[in-house]
Amino acid sequence: FNQMVQGLRERKDMQRFVSESTVEMIQTKTDRTREGERIRQTIFFSDIRGFTRMSEEQPPEETIRILNRCLSLQAELVKKCHGDVDKFVGDSVVAVFGGEDMALNAIRCAVEIQKALDLDNIEHADAPSLKVGIGIVTGEIIMGSIGSSDRRDFTVVGSNVNLCSRLCGAAGPHEI
Repeated sequence: FNQMVQGLRERKDMQRFVSESTVEMIQTKTDRTREGERIRQTIFFSDIRGFTRMSEEQPPEETIRILNRCLSLQAELVKKCHGDVDKFVGDSVVAVFGGEDMALNAIRCAVEIQKALDLDNIEHADAPSLKVGIGIVTGEIIMGSIGSSDRRDFTVVGSNVNLCSRLCGAAGPHEI
């Protein structure tokens, strides 16, 4: 019984480290785990502007605290706007939005993130100011389990994912 309880705790803790789509894929055990699928979704990238410089000027624990505050704020809004955080890559958020209103939900999310960060910067006036650039693209992507036999990610790839990353890179602070 104790092992079962421990296993359930570990499972719950591990679910914090993967996207909802990954958990769903594991639970349903469909062929998507091996072969992937081509689907139409809205991709969302955000990236903190000036983060590398800021991380070099702050103590490591402060850098992580600031980063987690910013990523948590964004993740909550992605979920609120019916999206799914695919992954965190350094100081970036990669999210996917599906469904009928996927593009509108991603745009609403981006606007809400910009507003929330403005308020967060006021609340944390003693900390470095956080500004993000955001890219959004709707189109065909490939979603599947990608990686090696030892480590895999259930994620998205394709030209529209690359385009979204480039648009995010072109966006200045506070731009979508």
